[in-house]
Amino acid sequence: MGQGNRTPRVHQARLKRCRAAARMMVRPDSQAWLLDAPQMTHAEAPVVCKNTVVGDWLTGKTLEMDPNFAQAHLHLGEAYEQTGMYAEAIAEFQKARQLDHSPEVSAALGHAFAMSGKRGEAQKVLDELKQLSKQRYVSPYYVALIYTGLGDKDQGLEWLRKASEDGSNQLAARIKVEPMFDSLRSDPRFSDLLRRMDFTP
Repeated sequence: MGQGNRTPRVHQARLKRCRAAARMMVRPDSQAWLLDAPQMTHAEAPVVCKNTVVGDWLTGKTLEMDPNFAQAHLHLGEAYEQTGMYAEAIAEFQKARQLDHSPEVSAALGHAFAMSGKRGEAQKVLDELKQLSKQRYVSPYYVALIYTGLGDKDQGLEWLRKASEDGSNQLAARIKVEPMFDSLRSDPRFSDLLRRMDFTP
């Protein structure tokens, strides 16, 4: 990822904390932030959002220091999407994809396209991921993300099942807290999947 590997760990930690704060602000009943900021409280979230998102990301301090840090663009895009700023999210995901054409980044872009109503663009990214999976391993988790964004619950759940069967690390780490799957959580099949993975629904 170019110069990205030289970004100090402290900035990576701040980026993750910022993403966690955005998640907490948007979904206070969720536990999505636990991945990146397990010690954060609800009372802290607005302060972190103001001081970190506005003060760091939105003024570009981290990306000024290293504009080729793909993960910074990815996490910023996630924060934008979680607050409904889809155009800004797509722009950041596209920047990330120019630097890191990984399935993770592609899936985030495809999901944002879908959520913003750009279904044709989302389908194009989905088709690219499926084609790539014929050449190398692509976690079914990433395919599930785009299907879920497109509102196709059946396919979203089917690809999550496939991810469970192939032992996807992404699924095990994020299934209980990923906001992008919130639309599936009321479906009994999602609860069944969690049980099969030894998680409590």
